[in-house]
Amino acid sequence: MTIYPNTGALLLAATMRTFLAASKMKLYQTIASPLSPSTVLADLTEADYDGYTEKTLTTWNLPYLDPAGGASIQPGTQQFDFVAAAGTTNVVLGFYILDAAGALVCVGSFDSPIPMGNTGDSIPINCSLNFGASS
Repeated sequence: MTIYPNTGALLLAATMRTFLAASKMKLYQTIASPLSPSTVLADLTEADYDGYTEKTLTTWNLPYLDPAGGASIQPGTQQFDFVAAAGTTNVVLGFYILDAAGALVCVGSFDSPIPMGNTGDSIPINCSLNFGASS
């Protein structure tokens, strides 16, 4: 059995924190197949509802020891809003993060699809990336 002790988990999280500076968070409205370790960027169709814009994750919070195990980092809550204009609506299934070079880092799905089609519709995301937790 191999484990990451707390010092190693914090080191991994700190390294990823630096690597993910200027990463992007985006939303997806469709996916070609169920999420799995083999999911690729081409499987995701980016949201395009009125007011949608990707989020640049310039600053990630400092790594912390997660009560669930390992160490985690967070970019802070990112909020995606619908702004009525031409009437383009979506049902959003989840989010994904790309590194600064555009490579897919992670994908998350929502418990239920979220419709974005009315003024006031919003999706706040508080994402946490964990390194070193045992499974």
